Amino acid sequence: MADQIREKATNHSVKVFTKSMQQLEEFKETFDGIYCIGNTLVHLNNLEEINEFLQQVYRRLNEDGVFICQIVNFEKVLENEDFTFPIIQKEIFEFKRRYDLAGEKVLFTTTLTSAGQSFSNTTSLYPVTSKRLLPILKDNGFQTIEIYGNFEKGAYSVNSPALIVVAKK
Repeated sequence: MADQIREKATNHSVKVFTKSMQQLEEFKETFDGIYCIGNTLVHLNNLEEINEFLQQVYRRLNEDGVFICQIVNFEKVLENEDFTFPIIQKEIFEFKRRYDLAGEKVLFTTTLTSAGQSFSNTTSLYPVTSKRLLPILKDNGFQTIEIYGNFEKGAYSVNSPALIVVAKK
């Protein structure tokens, strides 16, 4: 994915970096924008790690810089106590995804079945909600925080599929 972004960025004055979320302090530069999508934030282990990450984001942003974050709407997942995605059925494979509650975590399990063989993987996620994330952003100094339920800037609600955050320094 990063290679595709780099390729597209060659026609623009855009620098593309790939680091873990916890390596932002390694950058000496500051940026106009930091983008964290694909449900990445919830791979951090707890609110303390999320807070530390957001502190680093704030420090690495220029004045008027923007942080954009997209995660699954975990309020919806936690309210339902289970969330199973529609099965992706193709001619040569079947792909299943689901969330299950496990204490303070949510287990994300994927199963790919093809040619009679199944491969499963489970990842533990920290299900941060808007109610917990927004105060952390404010406490870290973000001045303007907007939330949406999708990338089309639809209104956020408990039933939205996603939580999109646009936070300005």
